[in-house]
Formats: sequence, structure tokens, C-alpha cells
Amino acid sequence: MQFQEFKDYVVTAAEDAGLTEYEVYYKNTVQVNVMAVSDQNEVNQFSSSENGGVCFRCIVNKTMGYASTECFTLEEAKKLVKKAMENAESIETEDEIELHKAEEHYETAHKKYIEFPQSSKLIEKTLQAQRKALDADKRVTGGTMTYSAAYTTTEAICNSKGLDLSNTITVSELEVSPVIAEKEQMYSSYEVKISDWDSLDAKEIANRAVKKGIEKIGAESIESGTYPVVFSADQMATMLGTFSSIFSAENAQKGLSLLIKREGEQIASKLVTIIDDPFYEDSFITCSFDAEGAATKTKTIIEEGEFKTLLYNWQTAKKAGVKTTGNASKASYSSPISIMPYNFFLSAKDMTLEELFAKMENGVYITELNGLHAGANAVTGDFSLSAEGFLIKDKTLTKAVKNITVSGNFYTLLKEIIGVGNKIEFLPPRGYSVFGSPAVLIRELAIAGK
Repeated sequence: MQFQEFKDYVVTAAEDAGLTEYEVYYKNTVQVNVMAVSDQNEVNQFSSSENGGVCFRCIVNKTMGYASTECFTLEEAKKLVKKAMENAESIETEDEIELHKAEEHYETAHKKYIEFPQSSKLIEKTLQAQRKALDADKRVTGGTMTYSAAYTTTEAICNSKGLDLSNTITVSELEVSPVIAEKEQMYSSYEVKISDWDSLDAKEIANRAVKKGIEKIGAESIESGTYPVVFSADQMATMLGTFSSIFSAENAQKGLSLLIKREGEQIASKLVTIIDDPFYEDSFITCSFDAEGAATKTKTIIEEGEFKTLLYNWQTAKKAGVKTTGNASKASYSSPISIMPYNFFLSAKDMTLEELFAKMENGVYITELNGLHAGANAVTGDFSLSAEGFLIKDKTLTKAVKNITVSGNFYTLLKEIIGVGNKIEFLPPRGYSVFGSPAVLIRELAIAGK
């Protein structure tokens, strides 16, 4: 049974049970993954999966009850409604609850067309990229890995207040991670590209990945000290994604962010403007409604250093006495409602990478950060991360650098940005969230080396 038919069964069961406030939420993901990790021109790992289901919410005596299922049958529809009602009766809460009404207008989320590729095409291009990486340089070893994935996610929501919305996104990606051997030393790198599958150039991605690895040959540590630092675009986007939870109203209200009630304050350099845009034209992730059915909108989080707003869902907005920003999110159909951004990025300015180096004169260009889960504290903003990159001397990129640790505080980092690049790079999506940034120049950060 398909979702639309099951939805009708659930709605009928809810009305037969006398419910006047209820919601049906659906989320389903179909995904294919391919991995090649050898020089034998064969796939080492292949998986194909489909995961999804329905969450039913209802209000009984001013209390919200939940129930979820992956089984779409008439009998299950009746059980789903009954279980949610029973759960509502067993919950005690003083929080005001409400289901979202259908809004008068939902902005159209224009989408880049992506056709979900056949498994045979995924396998063919994955093996092609693996061969191109191995052929790009004789120092590339059999430990090289090529990974590809394609997934399509459908989200739908309807309720007793007139909501009836759906959205589908499709993403495909190709990643090449070569391992390079030089004088008994091993160097690794990676290159990942998100696009429609037919447009992904296996040779180009493989060559870029190998070039990155070769550039690391001869890398060594540097003296510990305080250095001006340029973060590459993708690594600044990684930092932004790692600390994005500080902009969640839920975390702020729980004391897990230092941004509570700081709207209107100058919290960053005037060069910093951060935007959350669910309609970003160059993104494969666009959506006109959130997981509660609220209309999404483009909003400026930080404007020229001034903090403008947290990200809200209905519950946190109600507590703060403001309107939701349309950032309610559910990681899966059965997950609780949380808060996440959409296309969340630091706006570009006008400096090329070379101009950032020239402004820095002497310092470190960081192209890789590791240990973000263990080495970053999103509550305090502190971070201490192992890193790799290049030494900048006399405005010029010189030797490769490894075995260093960069430390600081994200809140302070935002204030210390003194240069912003002219090209935004976006990371692969995390669900419906995509993080992006140009390269940035930081006045100084502590670096531990030799």
C-alpha cells in the first residue's frame, strides 16, 4: 500500500475516533551506495535500502500523543490512531501545544532536476573514478577508495487544520580518496562532488583528489605559536556546520548556547553575514515548508556582524513570544521535532584566495580539520582540532604542514575574521541541511606544532 492510500485510512480512523486535532507526517528515503577499495576493477561494497514510515500526532485533552509505524495496512492505521490517543492520555505536561494551520502562501521551492541513477550507472562511474585515480600517478596505492551514493527523500505532512504538503529531494555524489606512497610515507586526501549523476566527471574528480594528495608530500610540523590563519572554504563550512547548533532556539532556551537574548548585539566582524536560505538557487536541497508545516523563509542570522535571530520551531517560538522561522526538522519519520537550518552559509565578499594570502603575509592555510566530534564544544564554542595545510611565507603558499593542532573559540573566531573570499563552497547535505562558506582570514589562532 502506498502512502496516499494509507494516509486516507489514518484520517478516517482519526475522525471515527472523534479526534478533531491530528497530523499525519511521512518521511521515506531510498538510497544506493557503492564503494571500491582495490585495484581489481571490482566493487567492494554495494547496498540498496529504503527506510521510512508515518508518525501520527493527535491532541487529546490538551495533550499531544504520538505513534509511528512502517506498516501500511488498514488494521495498522486503526492501531496507530489508538496508540497515539493512549499515549496522549499518559503524558503530563504544562507546555502549550498546537498543530500548525495551513498558511495562505508557501513560496515555491525551485529545484534542480536530478534523475535518480540506475545502480549499474553508479557502479560504472565509481569504478571509472577508481581507475582514473590509480592511473593519475604511479604513487597512488591500492588503498585508494572511491565512494558514490544517490538518495531520494520524500517528506509529506497533512493535518486537520488544512495542511496537505509534500516535497521530494534527490542527491547524488561521488567521492575519491586516494592514498599516495612516497619514500615509505603515506599521504591521503579526498575530493567530493555533488551534482546530477550524468554531470559528475570521474576523471576530473579523481585528478583533483590525487593532486591534493601529492601536494602533501614532504609535509612536516611547524613551531608552536600564534599565527594568522586562512581556512579554506570547505573547512570554514565545516566549522560553521559543527557550531550551527548555537543558532538553535531550542539549545539557547536550554542553556546550551551563549546566544540567548542577544539579538541586536555585535557578535562578529562586520565582514560576517550568515544566511539561512531554503530556496538557494544553486542548491539541490530546497523546501517551502518545515516538519510542522510552517512556511519556510530566507532569513539573515548575522548581518554585518550583528546578531539578528535564532532559528525557531513552533514550540520554541511560542516560548520566546516570536513567530517560528520555519526551521522545525525531523531526522526520520519517528524522530522528535528539533531545529535545523537549510542552506546555511557565510556570504562571500570580494577577495581571491591569493589576496587573502597577501593580506595575511605570513601564516597558515588550513585545508583539513579532524576530530571535530571530540575536539569541538558547541556549548562553549571552544575547539582544539588536528589540522593539515600549508605554510604561507611572504604572501606565498610554500611547504605542506601536518601534525598541528589549531585551538580557539568559535565566538571569538567570528569576531576575528578580517578577510572573506569571493567563492562559496558547499559541503554534502546533512539531511535537509547544507553548510557553505568562502575562504576566510582569521587575525590569529593558537597552533600547537613541534
